[in-house]
Amino acid sequence: MIASWRAPDHRSRVRVAIVAAAGYAAPWMTAAGVKLYLDARAQPTHAWLDFLNPVALAVIVPATAVWATPFFALALIAVVLQRLPQMAWLSRSDRWLVVVGGLAAGLWGEVQVFVEVFWDWDAMALFAGFLLPALYVPHILGGAALGAAVALGYGVIRRGMGSRP
Repeated sequence: MIASWRAPDHRSRVRVAIVAAAGYAAPWMTAAGVKLYLDARAQPTHAWLDFLNPVALAVIVPATAVWATPFFALALIAVVLQRLPQMAWLSRSDRWLVVVGGLAAGLWGEVQVFVEVFWDWDAMALFAGFLLPALYVPHILGGAALGAAVALGYGVIRRGMGSRP
């Protein structure tokens, strides 16, 4: 079975990189958005340099990698889904619906979690940060399940119309 696996094409590799990068960048973009919002409302926040100094970056960058692990796992699942041989019930292009569903719902959950974290910033979030992905992994799983249901339904409709999968 391994010999029949397909090598991922350039477009698949780019999509996988986007999935991983989106999960990694979302906490940073959420933090910046929350800070800009709070600054606009004249609420007290930390200075930008508090987050961008070398000591903070030495902690926050690896912490972000931990926060993004569910998205790295989703990217690996995308690679496996794209490399599997052709399945009669799910075409190669329909498999991206599973990944896109997991990505969309996962980003929604991740942004919700990090809005809460950054709204009332506490350094304890960095120490308990390895627990944060547990709050949005259910979103990823639910979105992937919804994407799979949509892909299967689309396949049934497509086969009912007489086209090939």
